[in-house]
Amino acid sequence: EVQEAELILHVRDLSHLETEAQKSDVEQVMRELGLEDRLADIVEVWNKIDLLDPDRRTLILGQAERSDRHVAISARTGEGCDRLLALIDARLSAGSELRRDSSSRVRHSRSSDSSATSSRMSSSSGCTPASNVNLPSRQSTQV
Repeated sequence: EVQEAELILHVRDLSHLETEAQKSDVEQVMRELGLEDRLADIVEVWNKIDLLDPDRRTLILGQAERSDRHVAISARTGEGCDRLLALIDARLSAGSELRRDSSSRVRHSRSSDSSATSSRMSSSSGCTPASNVNLPSRQSTQV
């Protein structure tokens, strides 16, 4: 599935002591799958920011704010989930722009898929308290 995904999200637990080792493991799996060219396209979802100490939290939030490849969230509180959804919509829309052909049916279908992303969200992802978010598995794959 990850080989055909339009968007790859790597959800990381930033509160985990081995978060960097886990990131390296995911990158190694991507290389083993022959997807090293997709590594730069991965969106890292930095989860559990609610569990970080104040100084690290401030640092992480600042880094994520300046990046289009990182989003800091708390699935428990819902913080950052709106930014995650906006980034997903933007990436999927940009991807469909690149694949667009002259068929208006294709243009309508892709834009409908992208704009419907947030309307298909359900509560299973854990971002429920603030924004009722679940990433649609058909359009993104979590590694």
